[in-house]
Amino acid sequence: MTLLAALAAPVPCDLSCRAREADATLAAVATRLPDAIASIGADRPPEDVAAWKAAAAQAVRRWIAFRDARCDTALLRFERGRPDAPLCRIAIDGTAAADLRLRYALDGAGLGRADVETLAARASASPEDEGPCAHAPPAECDYCGMNHCWEARLRADDARLNAAWRRALARIAAKPGLGAAERAAWTARLRAAQRAWLAWRDADCALERLETPNPAAHSIYALVTGPCLAREAEARAAVLERTYAR
Repeated sequence: MTLLAALAAPVPCDLSCRAREADATLAAVATRLPDAIASIGADRPPEDVAAWKAAAAQAVRRWIAFRDARCDTALLRFERGRPDAPLCRIAIDGTAAADLRLRYALDGAGLGRADVETLAARASASPEDEGPCAHAPPAECDYCGMNHCWEARLRADDARLNAAWRRALARIAAKPGLGAAERAAWTARLRAAQRAWLAWRDADCALERLETPNPAAHSIYALVTGPCLAREAEARAAVLERTYAR
């Protein structure tokens, strides 16, 4: 290969390069959300559309904050013994971008997310048709039975998540070969990731409510908010259990 040809050849994109590309892709998707919301919400009051746009921007910021905290190099080194930050960023960016594309009908969207850091493997069914509360009796009103079911489910999920969190902190405290400064640094980074996840979950599940045709409907908790909160709590508990089991 001549020198000129070598200079003209494309430079291979390594993991760090791919992570930067994934960051840029998510940012590009985020810039398209206001126009998509304006189009979808064309028949809604302007103040509702403005609130929806603000909530979408907030959810994206929270997703990025979670990505940065979850993929913190020091945290990954503590947890895995190696800094896999580029792979972590690529996965979360890809999940976020795919999910937003699906929800706002952008670019031939696929299946969206299974949870905050995992792509869906199949299309999701309505909580009325599938899931732990699908066949809950109506109780005192339409959807009241499903609402009560999801409230109970979320209490159980929160209990599991809190137990996983306590075990994770105990594992850090008992890990042999670490000095006090390292234990404190690990705990602080894990706390930052957990707080970022919680802020993202609440923001994104609130956004999913605004994406429905009637955000004030009595059925929203049963069909949107409850399943969203529970799904993410279950997924986050599983991550902590898996990561800190060893």
